[in-house]
Amino acid sequence: MLTYRAPHLAVDFLDVNFPGVREKVQILEVACGSGLVAKLMAELGFRHFVGVDCSKRMLDQAAKTGLYQDLRQALLGPEPLPAQTGVFDVVIGVGALDAGFAPVSVVRDLCHTARPGGMVCMVRGDHRGAASEGYREDLQRELQLMEDKWLWRPALKQSPR
Repeated sequence: MLTYRAPHLAVDFLDVNFPGVREKVQILEVACGSGLVAKLMAELGFRHFVGVDCSKRMLDQAAKTGLYQDLRQALLGPEPLPAQTGVFDVVIGVGALDAGFAPVSVVRDLCHTARPGGMVCMVRGDHRGAASEGYREDLQRELQLMEDKWLWRPALKQSPR
């Protein structure tokens, strides 16, 4: 049986590395889908979620979890990220970073929504093909540029095995 590991990888990383008081932090979840990541985070004591997704149907599913204080619809890239700048303690996105999903430029928007010292956790699948390989290279280049400009500091870079 195949399982979708990406949400668990992201939440496990936060479980080990998040230093704050979980019950008080503000979390922005991009590409929130049905709310699986928020469910996993809630099991670890996180409580305050804002979700963004491009699909109204997925937002309706996320709303059923009862975990989100706010849910917003937006297509990442073509539309501005509907979130305040510099207010979220944790910004998390699982599965949205690939060719045909969200442009690489979105990572800057995600980082801008995090407060100074906040965490941005991005997990992308091990997609195959020329378009995904090009996206991965562009993403690595963008993240390095952001690091060079002190816009962010990576805590962990890990490739799937």
